[in-house]
Amino acid sequence: MENPYDYIKPIKDEKRFADRKNELKEIEYVLDLTKGGTYFNVAILGERRVGKTSLLNIIAKGAGKRNLLTVMIKLDENNANLLEVFKMIEERIISEGSKYGLFPKWKDYFSQLINGVEKIEIPLLLPKIYFSKKSRGDMDVSYTTLENDMEKFWEKVNKKVDGIVIMVDESQLLARDKALLQRIRNLFETIDGYVLIFSGTPDMLEGLSEVFSPIDRFFVKVYIGPFKNKEDAEEAISKPISNMDIKFDKDSMNRIIEISRRYPYEINLISHFAFRTSQEKGENVIKLDQNVLESVTIQVQKMKEYKGMFDSLAEKEKDFITWFVEVGSSVDRTSLAEHLKEDKEDAREIKEIRNSLTMYFKRLMRKRIIEKDKTEGRRVFYKIKDPWLELYVRYGQKPEV
Repeated sequence: MENPYDYIKPIKDEKRFADRKNELKEIEYVLDLTKGGTYFNVAILGERRVGKTSLLNIIAKGAGKRNLLTVMIKLDENNANLLEVFKMIEERIISEGSKYGLFPKWKDYFSQLINGVEKIEIPLLLPKIYFSKKSRGDMDVSYTTLENDMEKFWEKVNKKVDGIVIMVDESQLLARDKALLQRIRNLFETIDGYVLIFSGTPDMLEGLSEVFSPIDRFFVKVYIGPFKNKEDAEEAISKPISNMDIKFDKDSMNRIIEISRRYPYEINLISHFAFRTSQEKGENVIKLDQNVLESVTIQVQKMKEYKGMFDSLAEKEKDFITWFVEVGSSVDRTSLAEHLKEDKEDAREIKEIRNSLTMYFKRLMRKRIIEKDKTEGRRVFYKIKDPWLELYVRYGQKPEV
């Protein structure tokens, strides 16, 4: 039986996609406006592993149903420059447009230029200058070149589609290049037909805010994080197996939600190994047992960045974080002190540790290991900033759970 919990690849199947109803509603409203010739842009902001790319995949399907030509590009350290970004955009528009019967002679134009053979003439400027610029290390492209090409695309497609949606994943990489952002702003403020959807980590907003001023006029901001409530996390666990003769043990489901802190990636990882173990045992009730947790531990231990992050701490800081995780996912000074009182017999040691708690809270806040979570009256609760570090501390350090 196929394991429906894929923790490596983003979700593409709407049947496996859970929650995000409010976020989708906001974005779908922007897409619906294109019917009347209004084009807004969207900035999707969230930490890593909260499902931004999966959300983009579902948005792309919804855009297709709305008669929108949709292209997606994914940025990395090597292509986050003006020349490469627009080369990717133009290639994707030509490729996707061919599915609508558009650009029949344009499809192989870039490959023809690579081979030094220009069999056809097309009204785009960027392809002709791309290779010469790249060979010189010149990554700039003039505004008039981009304006010409984007307008030519829209002229070609506007009788068949209601708009062109350009989705850019890992957009925080653009925030470093103010000139690139300014070119994008100037371009898409003046030409019609395009919806930009940027997806990236929250630090993307800082770069965007400096260039797109006021940013609220240019982008509809959509924030995503861990699932907001338990029911949504339960849906993420149960939905992939809804058509199978198998189900999760209720206590195990609750524990997965607790361990994962409702982060989609972690839910998929733990559920993957729980499903696998149940299949190996021939059981139709999935349980979170020791075998599953050992498999998760092995996976977490492979994440060298978290081992390095933990090992870089001073010994007392490691102790503090270990106690922190033993108490729970959201901890304040009082609950941590009570835990130490139960855990240690030496009264002098307890007093010494309690006197140093404030110092360690402040020190680990400065190191961005922990952050404020919530406030209840005068009690301030904290959480470990990165859930995978918490998972590493919780399981990666121990042979048994």
